[in-house]
Amino acid sequence: TTDTFGGDAYTDWQFHNEGGALKFQYNDTVIGSLQPPFIIDYGGNAGFGVTPAATNPLSTSVQIGGNANLSSTKAQAASGELDICHNTYYAADGNQKYISTDEASIIRQGGGQFVFRNAPSGTAGNTATFTDRLRVNSAGTTTITPTGNVKSLYLSGSTATTDSVFQAEGDSLTTGRIGYFYSAASDTSTRSLVWIRNDHASATGTTCLEVTNDSTGPAATFAGKVGVNATAPNTQLTIECDTAGEAIADGIRIQNIHGINNDIAPMYFGVHGGGKKAKAAIGLKRLGSYGIGELRFAVDSNDDDADVSFANDTKLTIN
Repeated sequence: TTDTFGGDAYTDWQFHNEGGALKFQYNDTVIGSLQPPFIIDYGGNAGFGVTPAATNPLSTSVQIGGNANLSSTKAQAASGELDICHNTYYAADGNQKYISTDEASIIRQGGGQFVFRNAPSGTAGNTATFTDRLRVNSAGTTTITPTGNVKSLYLSGSTATTDSVFQAEGDSLTTGRIGYFYSAASDTSTRSLVWIRNDHASATGTTCLEVTNDSTGPAATFAGKVGVNATAPNTQLTIECDTAGEAIADGIRIQNIHGINNDIAPMYFGVHGGGKKAKAAIGLKRLGSYGIGELRFAVDSNDDDADVSFANDTKLTIN
């Protein structure tokens, strides 16, 4: 067929079989060549705007433009796959090949999974070696696999003001965890597995880490040495400060905010391994306004599985 525009014939549409391929194309008289808008080759592969690459006989593909490619397992059966590809196709020799000299990527669906893969820049026609970057399995577990010294996951919450940048919920947990951070690296270099940082000096109301437990269990436990302002603690708890003279903000404060006379702000000590009872204590007992009171030292000398008591075991009182 011939179409005209302004009296000039400019396109000759053709629908024919050529070399086992069904072609629906037109002859652009301006360019002076046949243009391939749609082609189906003898293997059942289709190309829109391009002749489809020679695909493996186990697969059927649709190539769109120069570098986009949809590839699916040909047989209609279980365990099939669908690949959404850029700059790659499943070649006759069973390898993924580059279409052009450039990087390549694949999103694969199969076995109930989503797999995101990419390959570095390679030469057109050569075999492309792909690496899984992100995998979501049939159970919903997501695995991210980076290469080199890069972040595995980067979340940017620049627009978040009152909501969370990241939130994880596990309302059905029994003995599991919401989060698990683990490293088996044997390198002895100083490093942090988790780093929580407020990076703006003006944000004086920021709490870097807040842990709340609404049950009677512990809010936090530590199996190892803990340092406060100490990068290399050498005891179970090391607190360091660099203060000229006295600064109450650099000390340890035990505060009983109940605020009623006869309340005690205590510190307990124990060396019994069985019931882990406390046998000695130091405490400030409130006697009047503004928390004035007396400092008490208590020791339980009884050979029993009971905790020390300021009421019964006070040995020294300082007013």
